[in-house]
Amino acid sequence: MGFGDRLRGRRRDHDQGKYDRICPATGCPGRPIRRGHSNTLKRKILVVDDESDVRELLAHLLSREYAVISAENGAEGVRLFKRHKPHAVLLDIKLSDMRGTDVLRSIRKADARAVVLMLSSYADMKTMRETLAYGASGYLCKPFNCALLKDALGAALRGPGA
Repeated sequence: MGFGDRLRGRRRDHDQGKYDRICPATGCPGRPIRRGHSNTLKRKILVVDDESDVRELLAHLLSREYAVISAENGAEGVRLFKRHKPHAVLLDIKLSDMRGTDVLRSIRKADARAVVLMLSSYADMKTMRETLAYGASGYLCKPFNCALLKDALGAALRGPGA
């Protein structure tokens, strides 16, 4: 059996319902899921930042525990949030097309319970208070400690009082 035969077989298996999940990034069929296992899919994290280096760093840092979706501007971030309904959002304050607070308000309109952690290069108390008043789950300053980011994201996903 050649490689092409195996691919055709996999597609045929997928069409017959033997594969239960589709990879959110590629749309390809995933490995078969054994019934009764609830923790088979990773939680989705949306990263909205206009700096490609930051997006790539966060994707690399979080990809082991989470399925990371990236957006390079606010409008794309809002569109991807509505489409993918991620479990959490890492959102830059200053974006190329709009303010992070405007994106935060749009996300809050779409889902009032969304977990949104704000990221900023500027430690401005006024902006920090403003984002928390709009419902941000937390605020981290760049450059951030990777362990602190993971801890803050984990705590935000567990919810208040966890």
